[in-house]
Amino acid sequence: MLSVRAIVPAALHATGQALYQSVSYGLAVAIAALVGGIIYGELGAAPLFLLSGAVMFGAIPFAWRVLR
Repeated sequence: MLSVRAIVPAALHATGQALYQSVSYGLAVAIAALVGGIIYGELGAAPLFLLSGAVMFGAIPFAWRVLR
């Protein structure tokens, strides 16, 4: 949010933050839903859950580093 405040004029801070949130979080959710739907449609639920578990397991080193 600090970068949005640095780039956007003071009168448009709320608009800049709303645009940033909708693009970053909204786009990520839309892409994840699309990819998840394709995986589910082509391969079923089990590979989707395995992929989710693998991603979470792969995130452990990053979480460990941040929380230390």
